Amino acid sequence: MAEVTVKIWLGPSNQKALRVRKGSNLRSALMEAGFSPYQGRFRQLNCKGLGLCGSCKVLVAEESQLWERRSCQIQCFNDLEIKLQ
Repeated sequence: MAEVTVKIWLGPSNQKALRVRKGSNLRSALMEAGFSPYQGRFRQLNCKGLGLCGSCKVLVAEESQLWERRSCQIQCFNDLEIKLQ
């Protein structure tokens, strides 16, 4: 199976690299690896990846800019850099 790399920025000098299967859902891959895109009460109160609530937002680095995206709506076909909020 082909894999892609997801670089996760957790803080100013704290970065983790995660290898995921190409085409995987980002939210599911994060959750399986022990990372949560959810903050505060949304760890319990969320739509479980159905794309309805917007509580799984992450910042995605693209072309030296950060874009806020729902992790449940991202399929990992290319290497990604993200920042958990």
